[in-house]
Amino acid sequence: MKRFKQANGLQFGLLILVMLLSAPGKVFAQVEECDAVINVSTDPNSEFILNSPIGIQIELGAGNIVDFSNEVPWLDIFQFEYQMDCTLGDTFPTCNDPGNTVEYSGNLQTDCLDENGLAVVLDPPTIVGETVTFVPYSPGTAIRNGVNETCNVSFDITVTGIAPANASQEVVELSGWLSNSDPSQGICSNGLAAADSGSVSFNLATTNTIFRVTKDFSDQNPAPVDVYIKCDAGLPLENSFTLVDGGSVDFSVRSYTPGALDCTVWEEPVPGGYTPDYVAGATTGIGITSDDEDGCYFNEVQSGVYTCDITNDPDPGMITVNKTWVLDEDNAGAVNENVDVTISCDQEILTAGAVLDAQSGYWTLSGTIAVGGSLTAEVVTSYDDPANCMGEEVLVDNFVESYDDCQMQEVPVGSDIQCTFVNTVFFEGVPTLSQYGVALMALLMLGVGLVGFRRFA
Repeated sequence: MKRFKQANGLQFGLLILVMLLSAPGKVFAQVEECDAVINVSTDPNSEFILNSPIGIQIELGAGNIVDFSNEVPWLDIFQFEYQMDCTLGDTFPTCNDPGNTVEYSGNLQTDCLDENGLAVVLDPPTIVGETVTFVPYSPGTAIRNGVNETCNVSFDITVTGIAPANASQEVVELSGWLSNSDPSQGICSNGLAAADSGSVSFNLATTNTIFRVTKDFSDQNPAPVDVYIKCDAGLPLENSFTLVDGGSVDFSVRSYTPGALDCTVWEEPVPGGYTPDYVAGATTGIGITSDDEDGCYFNEVQSGVYTCDITNDPDPGMITVNKTWVLDEDNAGAVNENVDVTISCDQEILTAGAVLDAQSGYWTLSGTIAVGGSLTAEVVTSYDDPANCMGEEVLVDNFVESYDDCQMQEVPVGSDIQCTFVNTVFFEGVPTLSQYGVALMALLMLGVGLVGFRRFA
């Protein structure tokens, strides 16, 4: 009898359980879930330096998802944001700017996949102020993750300025997306919206300043030039780099006391035939800048980005026509040793008295030079458009022969070209004889006469 009663009791309990599970009111409610995950981090082994790129990594994806209608639940993320300068204690999307200057520096990478399992390509982010918005490149495409799955997005930011009140040099940044946007930025396969937010903070390890040096040849000369920086404090104290026309280099100096850093930037050696022009400035710097013909100077530097623009301008070329006479003591003074000479160039002659021949397009400089004299013309020339010049002289005596090396030739930048006219005198006619020569001539004529007389006789 006891066994029968026990059996009936067990069957009754099972019946009651079945009735409860099948009841319209569902005593045990089944709840669908949609949880999102986002974590923001930096490299813990990195040194965070002003004006140097800082790597940011965002892990984003799904937590627990309950979807009774889908065997493989998922979360789609259509958009997320990164706020680069917030105040400690802020929560996304509220971000109070403390006055630091932070910039997005690119280097965007991701290993996230879309709903088709293909690699997601992120659009170049939209930047408004210091808020960076990331969306997939293809409209309607989302980053998809399954239950407890995440993927990573990484990029660089650069802190270019610290607020004066930020003595600790701490930077706070937020990231996340909204669930109440229209449409939702994150939504699960069960139709529920989900969002999450995260933050990261770091302290700049040391003061750091960038000195950005640019190099330019005004005539596009491709020659390499060495540029140098030397400071009285910080690390490194000295540095150098080789630049060509249109190139630039960033010299980074760190580990110094703000306001106690003096640096000089210059090129060495100065390219032959060129004169350097230095222009010192500051993009975001606190300090004193100056320049002269020897370099760029930066004094009492605190931090920031400074610039030194070095331009090399070609020096004028020089062409000199020299004059030499070949004379002996017998004909010295028998010729006019003053000769008119003209220098002609296809580029502008800067020397006073030069004129432009409108017909030929050549510049000319004329002058009269004597024995041992010369005429010099200063002419504009450059690497990409060198000057070509020649010299000419005007001779009035027909017994003067002239030789010269003053034909048309190139005048490089900053060069000093020399050429010479050599004039030699040759008199035609009966020469003048001494008394011994006259006697000799008489004897010769007498001998010739005797020979002729004997033959005649």
